[in-house]
Amino acid sequence: MRHYVIHSSRLFVFLLAISSLISCNEPDIDACRDGNCTTTYSENSQVVEIANEDWLQLNVIDGNQVVFKYEYNYDDEELIADDELTELLYFQVPSNRDEFTIEASFFETHKVYFNRVCFCVKLGFEHPASGTITGKKLDANRWQVSADLSINYYGPEDPLRLIFDHVFTRN
Repeated sequence: MRHYVIHSSRLFVFLLAISSLISCNEPDIDACRDGNCTTTYSENSQVVEIANEDWLQLNVIDGNQVVFKYEYNYDDEELIADDELTELLYFQVPSNRDEFTIEASFFETHKVYFNRVCFCVKLGFEHPASGTITGKKLDANRWQVSADLSINYYGPEDPLRLIFDHVFTRN
């Protein structure tokens, strides 16, 4: 009987360790838990691309679209130099919509762009490789927006995942 108890406790520890490893690979739904998120939108706006010699920049100007901006500023470590990191996501939808779904094949049309601002080698905005963004207007000042995106920031073999479900407020 004692032999059974020892194996059961070892099995329990083994299964607990395996489940911990598996859960580490799942993306975190609250992408802003280790920093500060700002989720806003601007009406009567549009995203304009500015191509430089080495990278792509964006400007938001007056227009006939609703432009959404997701900004995530990671927490800084006081004793580490150049560890600042901000992730930006921009996209736009027609102003006459109360709901939307943007699939990867329409990322160019809706000007879906991601960028990491940091002491990084890579500069500029780029389209995510795959994913979906959905949104529903809650009232005159708020949208509920969800995203599940893969960005080939480090290459297609090691994509970044951006997953969130947030309320965006009018800017």
